[in-house]
Amino acid sequence: MDSSAPFPLFSSLRVVGDMNGRPLISPLRVPLMIIRPTAFSPLSEQQPPEIRPTSIEVAWPVTAGLGDAVGKAMRLLLSNDTILPRLDFCEHLNVSQCVFTELERQFLVVAYNPLAHPVRTYLRLPVMREGYSVRQVNKRRRSVPAQVLPIPPSVISLPERSSLAVNELVFPISLPPLGFSVYGVQIQDDYEPEVDIESERMPFTVQDTVIQNENLKVVIDGFSGLMKEIILVQSNQGVPVKQSFYYYEGMPGYRMERASGAYAFNPQHDTAYPLAENITYRVFKGPLVEEVHQFYAPWITQIIRLYKGQNHVEFDWIIGPIPVQDHIGREIITRFDTDLENNGVFYTDSNARETMKRVRDHQETFPWNITEKIAGNYYPVTSWMYIRDEARNLQLSLLTDRPQGGGSIIDGSMELMLHRRLLFDDGYGVNEALNEPGFDGRGLVVRGSHYLTLGPIDDMTPLNKRLTKIRFHSPVLGFARIPYSNLSRYSLNDFRGLKRRLPHNVHLLTLERLDNHRILLRLEHFYEVTDEPERTVTVSLNNLFRPFRVIYFQETTLSANKYLYEVERLKWRSQDEEDAAYENELPPTSTNNDLTDVMESEVNEGYVVNDSEDDHLRITLKPMQIRTFILKVDYNVHY
Repeated sequence: MDSSAPFPLFSSLRVVGDMNGRPLISPLRVPLMIIRPTAFSPLSEQQPPEIRPTSIEVAWPVTAGLGDAVGKAMRLLLSNDTILPRLDFCEHLNVSQCVFTELERQFLVVAYNPLAHPVRTYLRLPVMREGYSVRQVNKRRRSVPAQVLPIPPSVISLPERSSLAVNELVFPISLPPLGFSVYGVQIQDDYEPEVDIESERMPFTVQDTVIQNENLKVVIDGFSGLMKEIILVQSNQGVPVKQSFYYYEGMPGYRMERASGAYAFNPQHDTAYPLAENITYRVFKGPLVEEVHQFYAPWITQIIRLYKGQNHVEFDWIIGPIPVQDHIGREIITRFDTDLENNGVFYTDSNARETMKRVRDHQETFPWNITEKIAGNYYPVTSWMYIRDEARNLQLSLLTDRPQGGGSIIDGSMELMLHRRLLFDDGYGVNEALNEPGFDGRGLVVRGSHYLTLGPIDDMTPLNKRLTKIRFHSPVLGFARIPYSNLSRYSLNDFRGLKRRLPHNVHLLTLERLDNHRILLRLEHFYEVTDEPERTVTVSLNNLFRPFRVIYFQETTLSANKYLYEVERLKWRSQDEEDAAYENELPPTSTNNDLTDVMESEVNEGYVVNDSEDDHLRITLKPMQIRTFILKVDYNVHY
């Protein structure tokens, strides 16, 4: 479990579970600050060797403590009558490793959704066997379809992986907003697969291969093994899309130009060299997911996935260790080449909020430096990047799982920087080359993924922003040792923290309990003005939260360090303006702390007043607006 994500997670669990008086997490805040000093960030300064052991020693108890705190909260919320056995967490699912799911024959999967919207997604759990049955543990006890796929050799051979699992169990889950779903998993002893594994291995052929679901078809070239086309099923519209991996040669340090390094992207040539023109691949098809396993080189592989019912393509890649035996530093990119005509225009996000328009070889505020053709057209991509063909009403988007650099160097193309290994210091202060040794000292191995979406322009914004939220706030998984025969002994609640979902464009950013009767609430309107015709949205807190009733609220500043009516904003005046005239423009200072005055103040002009009985519990949000409130609540009222 990541060392920082569970803090807001546990805060929301503590609110919806009425867990005041249980100091499970406060003692962990200080050690977390110790292991996250900005002076030793890998993006800002070299970390001295003597600091690294200290960080690791402190990080382990923090991670373990957070897991215990979240586990206790989840158990208490799921079962009021009988406390469930200990919940275990798997911190290494990103390398397909989980001792619990590998060794247990029967177990429960507890999935918590931290979003204020329902989520439907798929779980992948590393397992040893080929036959499993899954069912949802609720009143209906319904059976859930499942599929088993082989773990590719590139994942099995990851240097930090210590697991005997050779397969992955895949099954769909459906989660309520701020709520839990529980699933039971059991080995099928009498399972006899028709082939060597439930997901059928397709025979090798030189003909094109197609993987598909209800929304998309992905065509794999039979000769090269590369993706060459995506077809929209509903409109039967095909778009040529070639995807492959390339590399730039990093500028060495003995030239006149600055070397490519930790702070400088400076390729020696303007050409990206392909890593492979023809690759080997295997295809696996089953009832839930279809996959193409691609092998480019011993140090670079990829899986292209299409899940049933999903409207995006997943690219799961592993890169490293990058070879440097020839003394050439390499900067690895993935590139998507299409026939879309974007006329040099592409778009990137700004911290997963606003979308920034980019124009190739152009800057608004200063003359363009034509000497940096590649690096000068790279921009930070925190969450998404896309190109549009206005004439064809098509948009191709890439969603990242981490901040990366990207650009559209030629029309119809998008590329993202995935991994770098360089041999010279760039001279910007780190005083070492970007040559990370990795887990085993042979070089760093990186695993990541991208989502690709394609469709009409108006349909892409809600899809991309929804997927971005789900990727960042993925379900939290806990595991418990309970045999199927013992399930009747436990009273498992179908827990939901909200009685209804929030509007699709509103995100519950913060939900934290301050004391017995006060809760910190922060709401975000994460759509832009151009995303939707309706530019504002109203959220009513009346009858919204299941565990408590909101009595009233007061708005604060964004950081919640002052009430909004206490803020004195600086008024700027021009050079010609008279002091007296300026003083007359200032609003009178009010010492009344009444909530009505706060809502009617000038700084809160976006608040909408209605005639209904719950007017005082309505909050209006403008596009891109984040508002913070302190709620007065009553946990004793259950309705």
